[in-house]
Amino acid sequence: LSVARQIRELAGSTLPLVLLSDDGKHHYEPEIVSLSIMKPVAGAQLHQLLGALVRKFAGENEDSTTAKQEEHTPKTPRVLVVDDEADNQKLASHFLGKLGYEVTQATNGMEAVWACEKAHYDIILMDIQMPEMDGQAATAHIRAMTEGKQSPWIIAVTARAMVGDREKFLESGMDDYLSKPYSKEEMMHALERAKVEIAKEKTAALLNITSKTP
Repeated sequence: LSVARQIRELAGSTLPLVLLSDDGKHHYEPEIVSLSIMKPVAGAQLHQLLGALVRKFAGENEDSTTAKQEEHTPKTPRVLVVDDEADNQKLASHFLGKLGYEVTQATNGMEAVWACEKAHYDIILMDIQMPEMDGQAATAHIRAMTEGKQSPWIIAVTARAMVGDREKFLESGMDDYLSKPYSKEEMMHALERAKVEIAKEKTAALLNITSKTP
């Protein structure tokens, strides 16, 4: 990290810096490290990672103005569906679309982090077990990026539910938990809980701003 800070000072913000860690779940400053991945890294994974980083940073300058405008434009509640299984993505996105949500998809934790760098999402359905970066690691990155700002409501989603999972995921920074396969009713209840808590946060933020207004 000391080396990364010095490189960042010399190279500026446009150079991608990837940190190789033992567990890939540390809270590192997003302004210093672009991404943290777990060792060992397979050759195919590294190739895919480097290609994705090149595409991301190449298009970042031209997309930054549009992304900032979108972030400050009031819209339909936005949901990010993060799942490496295409069928799960399709089903969740179809259901959320029928409920009136604006849906974006990501196939792994890295894509979720990059999506949150470019736009704000009200709710994230975060699968736990994914290649390249799992849900807990992605949540840690997103929480670090949004510290001091309005942070998305993150719902953990896992297919291998075990006793104590809910508590473990809540302690790791997630807000709620769904076990796959979940019913439409369970999804709706989770979304309702999210809407209530998001409304509370927005009201608290508004009251705080109002109290500081001369």
